[in-house]
Amino acid sequence: MRPESPAFLILLAMLVAIGPLSTDLYLPSLPTLVAVFDASTSEVQLTLSVFLMGFATCQLVYGPLSDRFGRKPILIVGLSIFVAASAACALASSIEALIALRLMQAVGACSAGVVSRAVVRDLFDRRNAARMLAYSGALMGLAPAIAPLIGAYILVWIGWEANFFVVALWGSGLILVVSLGLKESNTAPDHLALLPTRMFANVRRLLSSRIYTGYALTNSAVFSGLFAFISGSSFVLIDVLEIPPVEFGYYFALGVFGYMLGTGLSGRIGSRVNTDKLIRIAACMAALSGCTMAAFALMGVPSVWAIVGPMTAYMIAFGTIMPQSTASALGPFPEVAGLASAVLGFLQMTLGSLVGVIVGIYHNDTTLPLAVVIAGTGLATLAAHIRVGRLSSQTETETAN
Repeated sequence: MRPESPAFLILLAMLVAIGPLSTDLYLPSLPTLVAVFDASTSEVQLTLSVFLMGFATCQLVYGPLSDRFGRKPILIVGLSIFVAASAACALASSIEALIALRLMQAVGACSAGVVSRAVVRDLFDRRNAARMLAYSGALMGLAPAIAPLIGAYILVWIGWEANFFVVALWGSGLILVVSLGLKESNTAPDHLALLPTRMFANVRRLLSSRIYTGYALTNSAVFSGLFAFISGSSFVLIDVLEIPPVEFGYYFALGVFGYMLGTGLSGRIGSRVNTDKLIRIAACMAALSGCTMAAFALMGVPSVWAIVGPMTAYMIAFGTIMPQSTASALGPFPEVAGLASAVLGFLQMTLGSLVGVIVGIYHNDTTLPLAVVIAGTGLATLAAHIRVGRLSSQTETETAN
């Protein structure tokens, strides 16, 4: 597979889609799981938050492993774990078992995200990496766009269990494609990458870089708004606003198409526009969208569009920011691309899972908690980027002089 080929882009998209598919496909089933397992709303939402926490933590393992042993073998091992855990989720007999198995599913799924980002960093410079991540993200958006709708039909026609068998088949297909079609991109493995002293020194180096942490926090803040919506949208739209589960899939797809529009724009104009200016405009859009949603909620507007409309705009901003901030964070660290990708993913997923827990705790059968949290993540995105944008501009000026 040539790095610039459409097949490579599609593979990247399929790998990155594992995380969203593992969540979005069974979103319409969340209210059903409350009844099936006689569980509370917060317990069922734990199947989302635990997945994200496991996804976050295990990236710190896969990153150094891929720096040491190469991207391809580590990816195959992770995908194998994902397939086995996904099939087991369908057989869960209690909410506690499902929560535990979702954690194992995350252990395998996270390999796809962290390794694919490292592969892109291995093969491309900052601008081209952002372009590849944007275009693959646009393609990947097709999966979560239709996943809730497909998941709703699967729920109605077959049952919630079938959603997990579907993602197991997806993972099995990826194992085959990666085994046959992906060339190893880590041509100079670091044989000392797994030494604790080397790992801690590299992590300290990353976290002491204000450029790295600034872009990582921008990335994580805007992502946490998405996860707040993923965590709370089905309860708000289906339970509070009383829309049918199948209709929920259509509304959710609008947000995903907003994301695809954002990534498409990011890939198309990212190489011709100053990166920080593009991120700043998108961050302003995220903050404005979140605050608009919160204003509608405070006024008690009982409309699906008071949630879906602002969230679609937020997702356009999200799609623009993600590839640009990811490439900007990883760009200065080619020699530890796997670890840099892992730490970025860890920060992203940890903040997202915490925000998801907050949405679950404060859910009160109104739209207000979800809207206020998304407003907060939009404002945090803007604040994080204002700081790193100034620093980046100063660095570029000093370099030019």
